[in-house]
Amino acid sequence: MSSILEFPEDTLLDLTKHLDAADLIRLLSTCRAIRKAQLRKSLWIDALIRIRDAERQPHPLSNVKDLSTLSLHQLQHAAHQANRRMKNWRSD
Repeated sequence: MSSILEFPEDTLLDLTKHLDAADLIRLLSTCRAIRKAQLRKSLWIDALIRIRDAERQPHPLSNVKDLSTLSLHQLQHAAHQANRRMKNWRSD
């Protein structure tokens, strides 16, 4: 049986496109090999687009037209901040 760590990086990135923000953040915290993926701006851009479109939640950069112009740090921070907001909204 194959381990997820044996998947090519492109396959892992494709997999992350199907995760919500909370699951993505949890996946990235599992091990060093997977954590490397968080250095890809495309991962965070896709996550922020999913937060806005699929999860229908605003994120701190909702007014930015081209997310690719932002730094990796700005994208990561916005995704983590949006995830915290969603957790707060869902907890009653």
